[in-house]
Amino acid sequence: MTVLESCEFLKKAMRKKKKSTLLYCPCCQKDVDREKYTQLVKLEEIVVNKEAHPWRPQLGWAVAAAQSRNLQWACDPCLKGGVAKAGRPWLQLFCDLNPYFAYTDKTIPCVTCKQDFIFSKAEQIHWYEKLQFWVQSVPKNCPTCRKKIRQDKNRNTEISEIVQHIKEDLQAVSVEKILQLVELYVEIDKIDKAKYYLSLARKKAKQVGEAEVQLVEDKAKSITTSLLESN
Repeated sequence: MTVLESCEFLKKAMRKKKKSTLLYCPCCQKDVDREKYTQLVKLEEIVVNKEAHPWRPQLGWAVAAAQSRNLQWACDPCLKGGVAKAGRPWLQLFCDLNPYFAYTDKTIPCVTCKQDFIFSKAEQIHWYEKLQFWVQSVPKNCPTCRKKIRQDKNRNTEISEIVQHIKEDLQAVSVEKILQLVELYVEIDKIDKAKYYLSLARKKAKQVGEAEVQLVEDKAKSITTSLLESN
């Protein structure tokens, strides 16, 4: 082998070695060298030392997963720039695949309103590391729809409980509680139900006293006014 051929061989070997140390960052979508993924290596060491994922006991598994693009992670510049937030894999207890070494904001379509929403880095940390949900799970609904779903569920539970109390012992249920049921039915636009329990509240109020009768009539006026305004 000539001197020139030896030089070319060494150059190719150096390029191959450098390429083998590069990792593709899924956050900035760039190939980065070892100096820019120190946080990945540190987190890997912590996971191994904590034995948080005993099925991956050896150092090097996270880097290997990153090389095969089977790991959610971020390079040091992305973490320092705030584009990504570092994860704590040892707190992610339920995962079929690799745990998350970093989080970035994700855009997800809401199955209810069909609008895209942001599943933020902070919310993901809360979701996977504090609440410790299954790591591969994601919210199906946007925050607004999730809030409405919770409200609807709470309202339905409240309606069921009051109705059950009335069925069990009407005398033990206050006029105020029946009027509360009336309001709940108005909120979900079940006017016939609201009218029925309003009449029940009137009967109950007559048995209790004049102050209760006035309370029912005031509530009836308020409900009538709101219905007229909504129409």
